Amino acid sequence: MTDRIHLRGVEAVGFHGVLPDEKRDGQPFVVDVVLDLELEAAGASDDLYDTVSYAEVAGEVMARITGPSFDLIERLAEVIADDTLRHSLVDAVTVTVHKPQAPVGHPFSDVAVEVRRERGLPVVVGLGANLGDARPCGRQPSRYADPRGLAARRVRPRRRS
Repeated sequence: MTDRIHLRGVEAVGFHGVLPDEKRDGQPFVVDVVLDLELEAAGASDDLYDTVSYAEVAGEVMARITGPSFDLIERLAEVIADDTLRHSLVDAVTVTVHKPQAPVGHPFSDVAVEVRRERGLPVVVGLGANLGDARPCGRQPSRYADPRGLAARRVRPRRRS
């Protein structure tokens, strides 16, 4: 079961946009972040160590809104999602960036971009042999890779034990 922390309405003035006026004058941005993570341990322990500090996440979001300029709010949402996934307990994150004063040229109440990103699970596969000739295992590790996305990223030299 996955639990969620909702952080809604983190608001600050940022300088994101394609137009020169947006980069010069700035405008308000509002960000919502939904963290998917297991909260059972935190519920049982009542210890901040067993969860993710939403105050820390809010600070990271504020730093991105007020920090270096991006042309697209899609990019802003992406870097906020990347930052949030650096918290080891977060399994997935949904980030919504609202740009309520975007220069659309028509009446509107809000424009927003939403991205959802999930943590990739690192997998380590060790190939070798306890008996017999181990050389074939080390020579062609890619032949053991699954064609649906697994690839040999690093092959270490053979070691004798």
